[in-house]
Amino acid sequence: MDLLSATLTLILIMDPLGNIPMFLSILNKIPDENRRRKILIRELLLALLVLLIFLFLGRHLLQWLKSPTAIVANRRRDCPFSDLN
Repeated sequence: MDLLSATLTLILIMDPLGNIPMFLSILNKIPDENRRRKILIRELLLALLVLLIFLFLGRHLLQWLKSPTAIVANRRRDCPFSDLN
């Protein structure tokens, strides 16, 4: 799976537009605009790091957990956006 396909799939599955109201309501309680921006950048970088780790090391992680990739392939059929690649 190439990077573009993985990115598009994750964007569609994670529904970033549906999560905006929740993040706005949480961040509205923080009075300082500069601190709010630092929190957003920190969380976005953390999410990017986790996604990149799974993108590049996911197969090795499955082997380390002794989980056959057939299980993951069968679970992808249940995901409505899994046929994007």
